Amino acid sequence: MKNRLLLLSMILAMNALADNSFYGSLNVGLEYRDVKDNDIFDDHMQMQDAYSYLGVKGEQEIQPGLTGFYNYKIYVDVVKGKLYKNEQLTWAGANNEQNDAHVGLRGGFGQVSVGYQWNAYYNAIAWTTDRFSSGWTGFDTYASFQLSDLIVYQTPSIGGLTAVLNIQSGVDNSTGKSEDRFIASASYNLDALTAHIAYDDLGAGSTELLGVAAEYNMSNMRFAIKHEIAKEGLGSDDASITSVHASLTSGSNTYRVHFGTGNYPSYLPLDDSKGENEGSEVGLGMEHVMNDNMYIFVEYHMSDEYCAYDLTEGNGNGGYDATPGNEIYGCQVISVGTQYSF
Repeated sequence: MKNRLLLLSMILAMNALADNSFYGSLNVGLEYRDVKDNDIFDDHMQMQDAYSYLGVKGEQEIQPGLTGFYNYKIYVDVVKGKLYKNEQLTWAGANNEQNDAHVGLRGGFGQVSVGYQWNAYYNAIAWTTDRFSSGWTGFDTYASFQLSDLIVYQTPSIGGLTAVLNIQSGVDNSTGKSEDRFIASASYNLDALTAHIAYDDLGAGSTELLGVAAEYNMSNMRFAIKHEIAKEGLGSDDASITSVHASLTSGSNTYRVHFGTGNYPSYLPLDDSKGENEGSEVGLGMEHVMNDNMYIFVEYHMSDEYCAYDLTEGNGNGGYDATPGNEIYGCQVISVGTQYSF
């Protein structure tokens, strides 16, 4: 609580001086869902928010070569007309709130920020293939998303090489002991090719994450691939997962295709008859740009072993009905929606 109050006071102080801008994105879709092995929820339609948000950000030159900046963003559910009460779980097994609040400094040394923000492992590895508009994609990863109490340092680009270091200070509520977490990534850009490597010790002792990714960007095409390893991720065995993603832009349309396979995160309610959390998924999508602020999309998602929904609430954020007898082991979803950003 003290850390959050300090962060809020720093943001308010900067807000009085900074050049501020308000921004947001309102995303909503109508989804048809065909759920495997669950007659209660099978074959139905539902409106779905897809990570709508509102935010304010700003920056202020402190002295030549040194700039202070801040960002505060909250996620809203435009379908239900309320703030997200998020129940997103991550590989680390902790609830993930949906907001982004940090302050920092930027200069010749790079930039440093502190607060509740995206971590280096997700940005370098998972984000390379997590590019759909619907809110339920991106579960073929071991990455956490936003993290609290996070210190982020990013180096300036040196010959195309950039490194990001994260330190999260925290306390294990079950033991009361300090449990610091270290995350690091490095990215190298050479013309159209960018390569990434990242490490996350999860602050959890024996379990560690290692990810590698590469992306190739041309004027109208993009191809990305990532591979992740969770050391001692499933019991005493290592786990791994691989994803590929490709997109093609033609005029006002962008077409996407995605495939992921491997040992899926254990927080997902998989049909684990093999004891290895094995699964795969396919995603297809098309976006049509209406103007500078708005586009419409059509997407198809199929997962053979899990369904990332709370079907009773429809939040699309990784909550599920895991009541014995109501488990959902796979689904197909077609989503038609729109995104308006400002």
